[in-house]
Amino acid sequence: MSKGRSPAHPCQVAVVGAGPAGLAAALEITSLHPDIDVIVLEADSAVGGIAGSFCHSGLVFDYGSHRLHPSAPESVLSLVRSLLGGDLLERPRHGRIRMMGRLIHFPVRPLEMLSRLPLRFSMGVLVDTLLRPFRSRQGASAASFAEAARAGMGPTIADAFYIPYSTKIW
Repeated sequence: MSKGRSPAHPCQVAVVGAGPAGLAAALEITSLHPDIDVIVLEADSAVGGIAGSFCHSGLVFDYGSHRLHPSAPESVLSLVRSLLGGDLLERPRHGRIRMMGRLIHFPVRPLEMLSRLPLRFSMGVLVDTLLRPFRSRQGASAASFAEAARAGMGPTIADAFYIPYSTKIW
């Protein structure tokens, strides 16, 4: 027991936000320190944060593109499954984006990119992919999202898709 703390007044921690990070923080604190009282504060009427969903006209929409990817470590997947049980919504990924005036799969599939998007764009992505080993070192020191996106994905797809979408969000 720490100095100045008594059993009558256990340590209390408030976690702000009941999204994935807030819920994971609360779980980790209570797992490692069962004597600490944890309260999770959430402004919305449901947990999930930007990983949550909402219904409109009978359709379910995600707040963001944030999902627990099946390639996550099995320990994480097992924990989420055990905590959510039947409330876990598992569904195949059928993402679509609007790029250059066309609705295409996301993530972009190479053959679809070649057949549905301008050849100049597709060739730019190909060149960016080939140059990636030389670019990857720049991303670690990026001062902005735009610099990190260009270093990670290349300027063609970063400038045509990721940067404009993030600009709309922020």
